[in-house]
Amino acid sequence: MVIDPDLSGAELVEAVDGTLAAAEAEGQRPFAYADSEIDESGCAIHLWFGAEEGEEVKAVEDPLMAANYLLYQGPNAEALEPWLARGLGRRTADQVRADLVGAVHIYPQRLMLLAFCDSRRFDAESAKLVAQCLKDPNPDIRLAAVNCAALVKWPELESAITTALAVESDERVARTLRYALSVLG
Repeated sequence: MVIDPDLSGAELVEAVDGTLAAAEAEGQRPFAYADSEIDESGCAIHLWFGAEEGEEVKAVEDPLMAANYLLYQGPNAEALEPWLARGLGRRTADQVRADLVGAVHIYPQRLMLLAFCDSRRFDAESAKLVAQCLKDPNPDIRLAAVNCAALVKWPELESAITTALAVESDERVARTLRYALSVLG
């Protein structure tokens, strides 16, 4: 889930903590803050663990995408989602697409944010944007588009990926296109 980009550092940790505490007060499973670290790509990752094994929430401050997003998993993930969305200012696919207009050529990696909106449900407008970016002359934009396609795993993108692979001249993009087709197949 893509969240409010203006939250950072301690403010982001406090917002997630408060949201998880409010969810717990209303009957959701408890989560406890575990740690924060900076990974090799420069992302600040803040981690909470739930009561059951495999339950975790990660809040990521990603400087390459100039964005924040949440990754969460566990048996209670779907029940927790509305709490996280309300408490942390979830960005919709429409908002992310609007932010991408003009910015995709500055921050190609931001295209990947579409995968963090709600990749479980097919979104025709997002798929259309990904398919258009697969034809972009800039290989970094094509690479971001195919990475997004591999993450969302929408079968509707298979034709666009196959077409892009047939004409792709950049080996790293072609390799990723082949991987995306394997994920969809």
